[in-house]
Amino acid sequence: MKINDLYQLNKSKLVKYIIIPFFPYKPENHEKKAIFIHIPKSAGSSLSKQIFNRKFGHVKLAYYEKKNRELFKKYYKFSFVRNPWSRFYSAFQYLKDKRGNKIDIAWANIFLSEVDNFEEFCEKILNDEKFEKSIMKWVHFIPQHTFLRDSKGEINIDFIGRFENINEDFKIIAKKFDMSDLLPKTNTSQRKKNYKNVYSPASKELVQRLYYKDIEIFDYEFNL
Repeated sequence: MKINDLYQLNKSKLVKYIIIPFFPYKPENHEKKAIFIHIPKSAGSSLSKQIFNRKFGHVKLAYYEKKNRELFKKYYKFSFVRNPWSRFYSAFQYLKDKRGNKIDIAWANIFLSEVDNFEEFCEKILNDEKFEKSIMKWVHFIPQHTFLRDSKGEINIDFIGRFENINEDFKIIAKKFDMSDLLPKTNTSQRKKNYKNVYSPASKELVQRLYYKDIEIFDYEFNL
């Protein structure tokens, strides 16, 4: 299959699976009177399972607002963010290892089949504008701040925890919901390579460019 066919397949076969309308509020939302925004690769699986005893998809804040403004105003809204350099590497590793759902695996088979490692992945983004656009549209690579904006484009959320400080920040959430503050781990990668060791100066600057708003809004630096 030619590369142009792959881009077309992404539009016609894959994207439709992530834009099917649905009602985001679940019984667990009503029980806790809370909305958790699960940003990909920010420990959301562990958090949602521990707090709600179920997993939540990667639904943006504005969609909750659109579907029920009254509940949106009343419910406690929270999320966790992650260092963009760490998250970018983690997302690549997760998809390259084909550890997601069937749609993630189908996407990875199309877009990551021609790269063998993270360095090649970054080089391809740097040298192929069309490839970059396709990568940045996939949910695991979408900038974090876009998940947390309301219909007016404002970050409208009660608490933002940090992946890097998850144990301490989770205690705030646990106290809010009067529950245990012990957080089990899920979606833990089999690879333990430190993200700081995989970046070249060029790939480091690439993430700086792609996620400059996340870096500015959430006050991140490469080593934080």
